[in-house]
Amino acid sequence: MGGFAISRSLRSENANLKLENDILKRAAVILGTKPQPTPAR
Repeated sequence: MGGFAISRSLRSENANLKLENDILKRAAVILGTKPQPTPAR
């Protein structure tokens, strides 16, 4: 029972990571295609 719960949570965690990775990739594409103003420091 415990092992099952752990494997289930790991799987959902993995799905979340994959989703985040997808979002990051899309964001990178969007940022890469838009001209970025240089941040004034």
